[in-house]
Amino acid sequence: MERGRSGLGVKTKSIYEPAEPGDGVRVLITRYYPRGVKKDRFDRWVKPLSPSRELLSSYKAGKKSWDQFRESFLAELRESPEGIEALRTLGAQSQLQDVTLLCYEKEGTPCHRQVVRDILTTPEVFSRFLEARVADNHLGEKTKKASRSPKAPGVTRTPSTRIRFYSRRKVGRKAPK
Repeated sequence: MERGRSGLGVKTKSIYEPAEPGDGVRVLITRYYPRGVKKDRFDRWVKPLSPSRELLSSYKAGKKSWDQFRESFLAELRESPEGIEALRTLGAQSQLQDVTLLCYEKEGTPCHRQVVRDILTTPEVFSRFLEARVADNHLGEKTKKASRSPKAPGVTRTPSTRIRFYSRRKVGRKAPK
């Protein structure tokens, strides 16, 4: 078990391994639901912390080495506002209680959950990860362009604004006119 900044741990396991009392919060980080797994085997399912279909299939087919897969996966996470938010949320949660990251790969097999664990447990890796995202944005690379709303000419909404707008709407607030 890797210990984070506060001494609490972030573990990785296969979803097929039995739950243990020391697991804490069990978080499934796969894009697809694992075959034959009941929902009581995990507490949360966080899809944004999984690799894309294309990346996963190219790695499984042997077209990418582990190092290439890891770098591509980190690039995907940097470009995903949902992935960044999920990392921040899990990082905060791992300071309060143990967290176990789950995937369908067997223990001992290289898996994206180890990359996520390293980001969460090593402050230097997490800060470098975020710095690389900021550097990409300042260089104008790998950023999504802001879109204009057809209902409100001249109002620019960035992807993060849209995320906040939708989350407010779920809470029950009315959208601004």
